[in-house]
Amino acid sequence: MIAYYVGNFKEASRQYDTVVKFKFLSDKDAKNYTSMQKKLLQSGTEPQPIVFRSKKQRLHDVYFEESEYAGEKEKFDCFVGLPSDGDKNPFMSPKMKIMDVPRYEHFDNDEYPESSSYFMYGDKKSAFLFHIPTKSPDFFQVNVSHK
Repeated sequence: MIAYYVGNFKEASRQYDTVVKFKFLSDKDAKNYTSMQKKLLQSGTEPQPIVFRSKKQRLHDVYFEESEYAGEKEKFDCFVGLPSDGDKNPFMSPKMKIMDVPRYEHFDNDEYPESSSYFMYGDKKSAFLFHIPTKSPDFFQVNVSHK
């Protein structure tokens, strides 16, 4: 599974543009996630996102250990839509292995560029094109192409 971390320009510890490849460690969790994803896609023209939350406070600690890619296993709480900080009712809490972190860049927070920038990542089945935010306010966009 490919995930995108939606950064926050207002908090220094969350000013990152990050793309991560995860693997569910249990087939049951993978099926549960896929089932919820299909249900959300069929629910309307603008479905709610599935949001993953880690127990760790720092994004760097989730993906890396001692500034190196760790390939570690991490437990996430999964919510439909953006949960409040006090929300303790995820629809699932899978343990996942971090397979790859192809993009982990701090926002420059410079002036708006003359043109938008994108980051492409994928595998033999799908390609993902992620808009790279540069300054607040900006927009979040992911395009997916399947073989």
